[in-house]
Amino acid sequence: MAFAGMEWVIVLIVIVLLFLGGGKKIPEFAQSLGRARGEFERGRMEVERDMSMDRAKSGSPSAGHSRFCSKCGAQASSDAAFCARCGTALPMAG
Repeated sequence: MAFAGMEWVIVLIVIVLLFLGGGKKIPEFAQSLGRARGEFERGRMEVERDMSMDRAKSGSPSAGHSRFCSKCGAQASSDAAFCARCGTALPMAG
């Protein structure tokens, strides 16, 4: 089994962490990565919710209609900012 590009990056990070901080640093690093990802997801959901509320307040004529993702073709609601299937940013309706 051969390593591709991203696997080598992960292997190198683990090796550097072992040399610099020992085995105790790996769980701390993984924990901080998990927290950062969670914070990013919360921020993204907050922005999507704010955008949805702004569109609802403005009385968008496209409310209730569906759109389709240009990347994967999945159906998306008119208030969605990102495709639920592939995560691609959807163009603003209107």
